[in-house]
Amino acid sequence: MSGRTTTPGAVPVGRMAPFAVLSREERVRRATEPRGERNDRSWRAEAECAKPEHDSEAWFPVGNTGPAMLLIQDAKDICNHRCPVVEQCAAFALRTGMPDGVWGGMSEEDRKTVKRRAARRRLREGS
Repeated sequence: MSGRTTTPGAVPVGRMAPFAVLSREERVRRATEPRGERNDRSWRAEAECAKPEHDSEAWFPVGNTGPAMLLIQDAKDICNHRCPVVEQCAAFALRTGMPDGVWGGMSEEDRKTVKRRAARRRLREGS
């Protein structure tokens, strides 16, 4: 891949924009849309959190206040700015209802919020 782009600052052809650059609505849309490879979890090997230099405690802190909040924010920052599979991870977490930890750059509370908004949107569209 040459990495050339037609627009300054654009993402090279064949590469996806970092998940954090997308709007919240686009992140939710991409994370919740059905995928053909629903059971394919090979993306996990490429996840930034799987690298040995990262402490898994940041992705699965005990609690959600005080020092745990700092760990959660650190994990979210790493996911959103450095992880090449953040979209697949977010989709997996939302699809499977992962109850604990930071997945796809989203905390437990973030995922609950996404699910509530999606449910409200479905209710509005169904009415």
